[in-house]
Amino acid sequence: MTTAAEVKRWTKSILAEHPDLRLNKRELYLSPTHHIHRFILFAGSSDRTFPTPVASYRILFMPPSYPTGYAWSNQLSVGWSTDPEFAEKLIVCVRQVVNEALRPLHSIEGLISLNNTQAVRGFGTTRIGHYPVLHAVVEAAMGHLDEVCNIVDARVAALEPGLNQTLSAGLVLQAKRPKSSDAAYMISGAIKGLQQLDEVKQLANYARKGDRGAIAGLLHQWEAKQVQKLGLEYAWQPTPFPLELHP
Repeated sequence: MTTAAEVKRWTKSILAEHPDLRLNKRELYLSPTHHIHRFILFAGSSDRTFPTPVASYRILFMPPSYPTGYAWSNQLSVGWSTDPEFAEKLIVCVRQVVNEALRPLHSIEGLISLNNTQAVRGFGTTRIGHYPVLHAVVEAAMGHLDEVCNIVDARVAALEPGLNQTLSAGLVLQAKRPKSSDAAYMISGAIKGLQQLDEVKQLANYARKGDRGAIAGLLHQWEAKQVQKLGLEYAWQPTPFPLELHP
């Protein structure tokens, strides 16, 4: 398995080249981390001479029921660490993904801009509009309150009836067969789905009232919970959302 000491040695020159890069164990990340955590993780590998660095970013102001904070990844092909050209190849790959994909994600506006471009080293398929919950929270963070209501209302209309139906069916089955694994699965899945809807419904309710302060407070609360859940306190610096800066 790739060790932290190896990662430290491999990334020494790239850290010197980019003052905004930091190293935390096996994670190379861009600092500061505000609403989006941007990083390259040297994950474990069955062969320690074949590292598999993965570039990724996480949206930190997602509702708490989304435990990964919406992560996207792109594995970098750097070859074997025993190759003579490994060090230079690693630097080139890291430099490219940092400059083209991760550094532009310094803000929510940068996230929107990147997602509206063509594919950039594997990140171009993460269209915000393809993920309704992500779309809703990004629009909320930007202060586009009508859009938040439209997105959430459509999401609720599409999912809530089916979830309630599944929950009812699961409860009926559980009453007949208390130890039924199918019933437990139906109930737990429906409850989780309804909880997720409740989170975005709360966001939409604040948007309907035009309560920008409540929206900002909710997003800050969600972000803090995600940071704690992901263990990112070492990197995170809380900052205002665009809707707070441009009322």
